[in-house]
Amino acid sequence: MEVAILKNANNKKINTKQIGIIAIIVTILVIIVFFIIVNTYAKIKEEEEKIRNKNDFENIKTGVIEEHYQNGEIIPENDNFFTRLYSGTVKDEEIYEKLFLLVNYTMPNIKNSLNGKTEKEIKEYYNENKEKILTNIGCESQEEFLKFKEIIDQSEKNSFKKAKYEVEKFAEEDEYVTVPIILEYENKTITIKLELSKRNSLNDNVKFKPI
Repeated sequence: MEVAILKNANNKKINTKQIGIIAIIVTILVIIVFFIIVNTYAKIKEEEEKIRNKNDFENIKTGVIEEHYQNGEIIPENDNFFTRLYSGTVKDEEIYEKLFLLVNYTMPNIKNSLNGKTEKEIKEYYNENKEKILTNIGCESQEEFLKFKEIIDQSEKNSFKKAKYEVEKFAEEDEYVTVPIILEYENKTITIKLELSKRNSLNDNVKFKPI
């Protein structure tokens, strides 16, 4: 009888030890699995980010905001990639609206007004409208306007299709950033340069320059 009781007591001790060992092993396995899951998730997110950046840069469907007209705006392709590069305070909408006005009003009106004019007459036009030209385009000198006029002459009325940032040519200066914008028309493309202030001001945040 006493022998049986001792055996049962020993068995209970063995079972308790076994349960404790199993519990430790299970805990270790759970911790290992947890770290594997966390590490795998982190790698997946890193790969997703790489793919997203690549798609943005190469203008593939994922994550790309294509040019479109909404409420008087033109949003260039690669816009989401450009906004990651730009760390200033000027709102995106200010670029979209001014680009819309440039393509649909400013450039066509200047092209129509200066059609067939001599260089002397073009210079006179600039002198008479320099404030308006500075506000609507961003040309700060007669020479700069003459160069931009050459770009305007290549534009096509009522055949504009889309705009696109050349983000690989993004450049940063002390007070502003620059990036080329390709304007695609039905039969040709032209390129202008966006000069965007880093700090928001009352005016002259967005300027378009000849390349």
